[in-house]
Amino acid sequence: MLSDHRRHLHRTATGTAVEAADIALSERLSRHRHHPVVQGLAAANKLADQMPLLGLSAAVLLFGWGAGDRRAVRAGTRMAAALGAAAAGKYALKKLVSRTRPNVLHEHGRYEVEPLGPDTGPWHSFPSGHTAGSVAVARAAAREYPGAAVPLLGTAGAVGAAQLPLGAHHLSDVLAGLAVGLAAEAATDRVLEALARRRGPLGRLARLVLPRPPGVQRALAAAAWSPPPLARRIERLRRLG
Repeated sequence: MLSDHRRHLHRTATGTAVEAADIALSERLSRHRHHPVVQGLAAANKLADQMPLLGLSAAVLLFGWGAGDRRAVRAGTRMAAALGAAAAGKYALKKLVSRTRPNVLHEHGRYEVEPLGPDTGPWHSFPSGHTAGSVAVARAAAREYPGAAVPLLGTAGAVGAAQLPLGAHHLSDVLAGLAVGLAAEAATDRVLEALARRRGPLGRLARLVLPRPPGVQRALAAAAWSPPPLARRIERLRRLG
């Protein structure tokens, strides 16, 4: 016979097999949310909140500005812009879809999903904002530092994975956060490219943020290494002779 917890779970879930598996996985993993190791993850997880990520972006930008490192300036600007876009997407989805967090299921035996439902923390499971922000910032930084793409995105992935044992999000919330983060960063990159083609102060700012396109870089490199006019004349005379 099902417990009251299970009966309430089955009554409030939408009934799809995917959702049932999602809930079962969250229930199994978040059972250990009070373990000391998981509590250590919770402390580290706070570094992936919106304000610490914004502070990290600002620190990279200010370091680049102070050190005269244009790549760091571009990276910091990209990171902050992508984080802002991810936050906007996250907040919009949380307003549209209210879903109780796994810890609500454990502590109160309640699981519910409502469109345009309560706008409070326990109902903000979908999507994972920590995942969205971490992925957006990591992807933005990786555009300027492609050699660090694996550790950057790996760290963002670890942030997303930590949400399950913490009881903060279901797996589908984490996957939705991943999609939001990637989409936000891609949209930010497109906007910067569009602005870079415009004249005026916005265009100049975007051109500072964006690196030179590969074609321009190749042309500049060719110009930098082309022989001076006198050397070209000597070479031409040598061939004629």
